[in-house]
Amino acid sequence: RAMSLFAEASRGRNALWLGIGAILAGETIGICYLLYRSYAKEKHLQSLEQELDKQTKLRANERIGRISAQQANREANSKLSEEKGFHYHPIGHIESPFPDRRGTPRQPSLVPGARGKIRFDKKLIQNEHFKELAQFSHVWVVFVFHNNTNTEKQNQIAKIKPPRLHGAKVGCLSTRSPHRPNNIGLSVCEVVGTGDDYIELRCVDMVHGTPVLDVKPYIPYDVVPSRYVLPMATSADGTALPARELSVPEWVVEADIPMLPVVIPAEVIQSIEEGLSTKSRVKRTSCKSVDDAIELITQVLRQDIRGVHQGRGTTSSSGDAAAEVATAPYKCSLDGMNIEFSTTEQGIMVSSISFDRK
Repeated sequence: RAMSLFAEASRGRNALWLGIGAILAGETIGICYLLYRSYAKEKHLQSLEQELDKQTKLRANERIGRISAQQANREANSKLSEEKGFHYHPIGHIESPFPDRRGTPRQPSLVPGARGKIRFDKKLIQNEHFKELAQFSHVWVVFVFHNNTNTEKQNQIAKIKPPRLHGAKVGCLSTRSPHRPNNIGLSVCEVVGTGDDYIELRCVDMVHGTPVLDVKPYIPYDVVPSRYVLPMATSADGTALPARELSVPEWVVEADIPMLPVVIPAEVIQSIEEGLSTKSRVKRTSCKSVDDAIELITQVLRQDIRGVHQGRGTTSSSGDAAAEVATAPYKCSLDGMNIEFSTTEQGIMVSSISFDRK
């Protein structure tokens, strides 16, 4: 009987150990499966990250290649245009009280009562292109002197006789004569209003039917201070002809960026001195002195020449993402000088300047 009890106990222990072993084996298999799943998931995530990085680099390379191809195409087209001539289509035509050249004012401000319109070609220009011009008082009109009598001559005459000089000759580019190498005209006209397909103007000095190439708003930055009195721009009693005061939308004159100081360290100024020295074999610039170079650099960089995507108008205090873009080094070429700078709260910091070598 003792042996029987011992055998039953042994069988019980064996069964217990087998159960424990089965449980441990199951747990081990479960843990191994979980570890495998975790490993597989991690590898899958790494694979996805690598693929994303690969695709990002591919897109970046494609973009660089596309930009390079576009630049090469622009350069080729520019060279071709310079050889064969630039071709532009009129965007509209002038409607004016002057059927031909006789009686057409030589300057737009001389006849404020001359009203007219630029009637746009609806296939090219819609109201969305120009309706905001109603907020401006004046516009530049770029047009073609289409009634010139010398357009078929191959060799343009260099000297002409302006009416004011009573027979004396001067170079055609020293005058506003229609007889010039490229028969393009430019006039400042007053804006009366805009319509669906036209701009109504005063001070028109163009012949009816004149082709118009472009229209640009006249802004205060176009105004040059003058000490001159214009005797021909007066009425019979000697008073000045009526002229509308210049007005533009506020956004035109408001500063769109903070005007920061430009900081050029002493070591960078020294590199300018070396670059401008007669002993240095660099391409000459228009700057005759270090002061000229500093003045040019300061005036240009103060305008914040960066594009919007490069952080124009932002500084290191503009937030994390904007600050990272703003403080990143930016490079530009200016008059033979290669300039690197960054924009901080303290100002536009020039870090280096090198010169193009001969």
